[in-house]
Amino acid sequence: MSGKYVFSKALKELRFHHCQTSDHSNAIRYDHVSCDSRKCAVPTLPIPSPSPLPIHDSRRRTDKWSSHDANRSFLTRAYPTMKHHNPHTPILIREAMNIQPRVFARYEFGKEKMADLQGLDDKAIEDKVSGLVQASQ
Repeated sequence: MSGKYVFSKALKELRFHHCQTSDHSNAIRYDHVSCDSRKCAVPTLPIPSPSPLPIHDSRRRTDKWSSHDANRSFLTRAYPTMKHHNPHTPILIREAMNIQPRVFARYEFGKEKMADLQGLDDKAIEDKVSGLVQASQ
């Protein structure tokens, strides 16, 4: 995987757009809680341990959310590797309500390419991002 994420000088920026609440962005979502702070370039704040919730509380986590936490998203897995190999290339993560997950690559002379990531699994997202990165060479 690391060879795929060594960017050329022609790639000026990699930008991920996704919704922080919708299910269609689950595969791309960046989970800063599960990212090891020693490996990530993004600073994380310590999060206090949650207090046990009463049984009648509707905010209790369901099995759906537990399975989501078990499956790490693409950005949680790949961001530290991409940033390690390309420390001077901006890798931006943009969250906004009700937008489709997409990745944009900006190259020299203002040229941009976009890839739609909706409905893709982790491997397919990796292939799309690798395709955009390889297009810069």
